[in-house]
Amino acid sequence: MKLADEHDKEFKEKYSTDLDTSLIFAGLFSAIASAFIILIQPQLTLDPPIKIVVAQSILYISLSSTLLAALLAVLGKQWLMYYQAAGSRGTTEQRGLERQRKLDGLNKWKFDAVLQMFPLLLQLGLLLFSTALSVYLWAFSVPIAIIVLAFTVLGFVAYLFLLGSAIFFPDSPFQTPLAPFLKHTISLALQILQPLSKVRAWCSKLTQNIQQSMLQFGKSHVQLLPFFTVHSSLEGQNTPLQEDFTEAYFDKPSAEVPAVLWVLETSTDPMMISTTAEMAVDLQWPLNLDLTLSMNRLNETFIYWLNSEQKIQEGMVHPKAYHELVARASGQIPHRSYLARTKEHSPDLLNVIEVYRDWPDVFNASVTSRVVKWALRTIPSSLEQKQNLGGSFQRTMEYLLNQFTLENMQTLDEEDVCNYLCCLNTFLSPCDPRIMIQKSKKAFKVVLMTQLFKNLQTAKIDPALVASILKTTSDLLNMAGSETQYGLTTRQVKSLVIQISQFCSALPQQDGWFDLVVSAAMFARNENIGFSDFTEEQFDELEPHNVQWIYSTLEHVQTVWATLDLEKWDTRTSTAVDGLLALLAWHPLSLSNRPSEECLKIITQALSTDGSSARCAFFILTHAHSWFLDPQFQSVLQSSTVWTHIASVVLNHYGKIFLSGYFELWVYLATISEWKPILFHKLSVWIAVFSRVIIWEEEWLTKCNTIIRTLWVADVNDCHQSLDKYEQIWALAITALTKAWEAFKFSASSAVYDFVRLTRGTVSVTLLFQYCLAPAIILTDISSDLRYHLLPEIGKVLIQAAQSAMQTMSDNSEQVQGHLIVEGNENTLTRAAELLRTLGQVISTKFEPGSEVQLGGMAKKCKDWDDLKNVFRTEIASIESSLGTDHAD
Repeated sequence: MKLADEHDKEFKEKYSTDLDTSLIFAGLFSAIASAFIILIQPQLTLDPPIKIVVAQSILYISLSSTLLAALLAVLGKQWLMYYQAAGSRGTTEQRGLERQRKLDGLNKWKFDAVLQMFPLLLQLGLLLFSTALSVYLWAFSVPIAIIVLAFTVLGFVAYLFLLGSAIFFPDSPFQTPLAPFLKHTISLALQILQPLSKVRAWCSKLTQNIQQSMLQFGKSHVQLLPFFTVHSSLEGQNTPLQEDFTEAYFDKPSAEVPAVLWVLETSTDPMMISTTAEMAVDLQWPLNLDLTLSMNRLNETFIYWLNSEQKIQEGMVHPKAYHELVARASGQIPHRSYLARTKEHSPDLLNVIEVYRDWPDVFNASVTSRVVKWALRTIPSSLEQKQNLGGSFQRTMEYLLNQFTLENMQTLDEEDVCNYLCCLNTFLSPCDPRIMIQKSKKAFKVVLMTQLFKNLQTAKIDPALVASILKTTSDLLNMAGSETQYGLTTRQVKSLVIQISQFCSALPQQDGWFDLVVSAAMFARNENIGFSDFTEEQFDELEPHNVQWIYSTLEHVQTVWATLDLEKWDTRTSTAVDGLLALLAWHPLSLSNRPSEECLKIITQALSTDGSSARCAFFILTHAHSWFLDPQFQSVLQSSTVWTHIASVVLNHYGKIFLSGYFELWVYLATISEWKPILFHKLSVWIAVFSRVIIWEEEWLTKCNTIIRTLWVADVNDCHQSLDKYEQIWALAITALTKAWEAFKFSASSAVYDFVRLTRGTVSVTLLFQYCLAPAIILTDISSDLRYHLLPEIGKVLIQAAQSAMQTMSDNSEQVQGHLIVEGNENTLTRAAELLRTLGQVISTKFEPGSEVQLGGMAKKCKDWDDLKNVFRTEIASIESSLGTDHAD
C-alpha cells in the first residue's frame, strides 16, 4: 500500500498537470483561432479567392483538432478519477488486486500513449494555424506572408531537430510522444533495407515485424520464464514425452502475479523486494511474461544481501532462494566469493547455496519442510542440462538419491514426490516447460513416471544406478500414496504400463534382475497411479505382450521373501505382488499364457487382501477363463475360499465393471460339465452379490436369468413370463432360495459358513420391496401379488429349517459335534434357529410400518422395510462374530 500510494500520487500529479496544461493551451489557442475565423469569414463571398478558402478550411481543421484535444483532456481527467477509485472497498488483498487489475489495464490499453496524443493534437493545430495564416497573408501581402512562413518553417525545423535528438540520443532531455514511435519505425526500416541478394529474407522479416507491431499494442512480450532460457534446447523443442494436454490440465496463473511483478519492477527498497519475492515462491507463474526488469532487480537485491555484513534474518531464506534462481536466470551469477561466509548462515540458507552451486541438495541439515519443497521444485530449473552422462552426472545423481533415507521419505507428500520425479527426468532429458513451471505436478504424476521409464531405456548409465533410481522412487511412491485422479485418462495409464513392460521384458535375467523388476512393477500399483479402477477400455487397445517375466517374478516372491501364508507377507512383499498383479491385469489378452501353480496360488491369496491387490486378482481371474478349464488348476480354483473372496471383492468394491466380470464368469462356467456341480453348491456366494445390486443393467438381468435357470431352477415353468425382466429374476431367486433351504443340512461340514452367507442373501432378497433399472434410474415397487404369492412358501421352509437346526443341536454324534459345537456354539445355534423362524414368520405375513419384531430376546419396532432389514442384518453379524474366524471365514 505504501508503494502503491507513492506511485499513484506521482502518477496522478504527472498526468493531471499535463492535462491541465493541455486544457489551458486548448482554451487560449481555440480563442485565437476563432478570432481569425471570424475575421476571415465575411470574405467568403459567392466567388472567394481560392487562397481564402484554403486558409479558412485549414483554420477550421486547426480549431477542430484543438477542441478534440480539449474534449480528450476532460475525458482523461475522468479516467484518472476512475483509476483513483480503485481498491476503495473489500479486504486489503481484494483492494490490492483490484488496484493492480486497473494498473495492468492502463498498460495493456496503452494509457500513457493515448494521453501523449493530446499534446500532439495541439501541436498539429498550431502547425495548421501557422500554415493557414501564411496562406491567407499570401493573398494580400507577400512580404508579410514570407515572414510568417519563415518563422513557421524555423519552428518546424527546430521541432524536428529536438525530435531527432530524442530518437538518436537516449540521454536527450527533449523527449516527445513521437520519439518512441519513430524510433521503432526506423528500426523496422533498417531491418528491411538489407542487400538485394536477401530479398526473401526481407519479406520474411518484414512480415514478422508487421505482425509484431500489430500485436505489440495489446499484448506483452511472449517469452519463457528466464530460468528456462539457460536451457535453450527446451524452447520450441519436442520433448521425449509429447502429450496433448489441454489447458484444463494446467493451473491458472495466480491472481497476485501482476502485483508481485509490479512491486519487483517498481520498488527500490531491498526489504520490500525481498518480502515480495517470498510471495513469488508460492505463486503459479505463467510462461508468457517478459521478466527482464524484475529479474535484474532481484539480482541486484540478491547481491546486496550477499554483500551485506548483517546476519540473514529468519524469514529471509525464501527471498534469497528466489533471488539466486533469478541470478542464475539472468546470467549474472555472482562470484563464488559472495558465498564464502557460509558458516554464518542458517541451515535453510545453506540448502539454498548448495542448490545454487548446481548440487541437488534437498535435506540439508535441519532445513524446514517449506525449504525442502522449494528445493524439489527448483532443482529441475537450476540444473544445467547434462549433455553427456559421464562421471559428473553419476556423482550428482548418487548424491541426490542418497539423501532419500527412510526418515526423510516420511516427511514428503505426493506433491513432493511429483516434483522429485520431475527432477529425475530433468537429469536425463529435457522436460516439458509447461510441466516444470507447474507449482503442483500431481496431475502429471503418471506422465512423469512414463517419461522416466522412457529415459531409463535410452540413457547409457550404470545398471546399479538404474536399480537405485527405481528402488528409491518406488519406495517414495509407496510411502507417499496417491489421491484418486479423476482427470487421468486410460491412455496415460496404458502408456505407463507399456513402458514398464518394455523396460522389464528387455532386462537380462541375471544377478539383481529380480529386485530391479520388482521396483519397476511397484510403479504400476493403483495406489501409485492414482487411478480409481480398471475400466473396459484397456481391453480394446492393448496388444498381447509377453508376460512371462511377470510370472517369473511372482514365483520369486514366494521363494525369496515370504511363504504362501498371507499373514507372513511383509509390506514390501504385499506391494510387490500388488504392482505385478496390476501389470498383469492391464495385459488381459496375454492371460491365455499358462502360469505356474505357485503363481496361481499367489493370485488367489491376493484376493483376500485389502485394496488394489484384490481388485487386480479379481480382474485377472475373471478374464482368464481358460485357467478354470485347466485340470491342474481346478483344485485351487474350486476352493470355497476362492469363491468367497471373489464375491467379497465385488461387494467391497461395488461397480459396473466388477459386476459385469463376475456375472460373465458365472455364465461361462455354468455351462461346463465339471464346473456345474461345483457352482450348484455356491448359491450362498452368488446370492450375496445378486442381493447387493442397486441399479440393474439389462445385460446383467439376462446373465442372471441364464445362471439361475442353468444351475438351480432348471425345471421352472413359464408362470413368470408375464412379469418384467427384473421381477422374473427376483421370482427365480426366491425359488432357488426355497430349494436351497429345503436341502440345507446343519450337519454338513460347511454348514456354519453356508448358513451365514445364505441367511444374509435371503434377508436381502426376501425383504426387498423396490428395484431400479438402467438407464431410467426410476425406483419401482415389486408387485404385491407376486410378493405374497412367493414369500409364504419360502417362509414355511425357513421355519422348517429352524426346527432342523434345533434338532441337529440335540444330535450327540461326534461328527456333528465337531462341525457345530465349538466353544459353546449351542447358544449361537439357538439364535440362528430363532432368526430363521422369525424371518419365516415376517415374510409370510404382510408387513405394516411400525410393526414389532421379536429377535434376540428383544422386541424391536421397525418403521419401514429398510429398518426391518437392518434388524436382521445386525443379528446375522452378531451370530457370525460369535462363531469365530474358523467358521465365519
